[in-house]
Amino acid sequence: MKRLDKIIFQNAPRILLGAFFLCSSCKERATPEESSAKDPGPVEKPIPVNDAGTAIPGTPATPVEPKETAAETGEGIRFMAYNIENYLTMTRYVKGGDKISSPKDPKEVAALVKIIVDEKPDILGICEIGTEGDLQDLQTRLKAAGLNLPHYVHTGGIDSTRRLGILSSFPIAGNHSKQELVYEINGHERMMGRGILDVTIDLPGGTTHFIGLHLKSKRELEDFDQAEIRLNEARLAREHCDAIFAEDANARIVLYGDMNDTRKTPPSRHAHGEI
Repeated sequence: MKRLDKIIFQNAPRILLGAFFLCSSCKERATPEESSAKDPGPVEKPIPVNDAGTAIPGTPATPVEPKETAAETGEGIRFMAYNIENYLTMTRYVKGGDKISSPKDPKEVAALVKIIVDEKPDILGICEIGTEGDLQDLQTRLKAAGLNLPHYVHTGGIDSTRRLGILSSFPIAGNHSKQELVYEINGHERMMGRGILDVTIDLPGGTTHFIGLHLKSKRELEDFDQAEIRLNEARLAREHCDAIFAEDANARIVLYGDMNDTRKTPPSRHAHGEI
């Protein structure tokens, strides 16, 4: 993981693209059928920026002293982007082939927390978080393990199962996230599955937009081409970035997330502004 103050670009309009290119085919399991814009179902309103909530039952009982973040030790700002793979309650398979509704396996959660704490990010961008309570649960577990990221935003799109989140040691100056984004395929309107997370954080080097994405997976659908869905979502993300640059040609943007595609494919190139 590179130091953020070393990799944020200096000359706009450019975008630093931090993407999960190795996670090019994340699977979606036990998810309700995807909805069109004509039948969007309930969509959560943007969550206001909050400090850490109360402890969630089941978290470690004896907290340890929080470790100093990179920003506090003068080592630069550390940013980490992570698809934490279904940190939520959902239908899961168990031994014997049965299915039950359960949260993420405790052993997997413990391993995940250790990975994050070992990296000591000042800012953590997350894909595949569940509810706001799930995000607070992760936040509380990280703090108990020594990493305090007290500021957060939780948001998403039409997919009410898998959401986006960001945790930060710095106060979040603004929440500009978009949830109800519509595009059209063959005359049919659809809504962006996970929306666009967009927060501004006042860093020592200047105010910076952190824009999180989780584009459509490669799981096939009966009525629509998954690659075309992903391309349209990438176009919406690029339009969002262009609107920021239209207001401020020197805007600083970190675009990150799970693109569910490789670097040179059209969705990634659109998001990056190459085509």
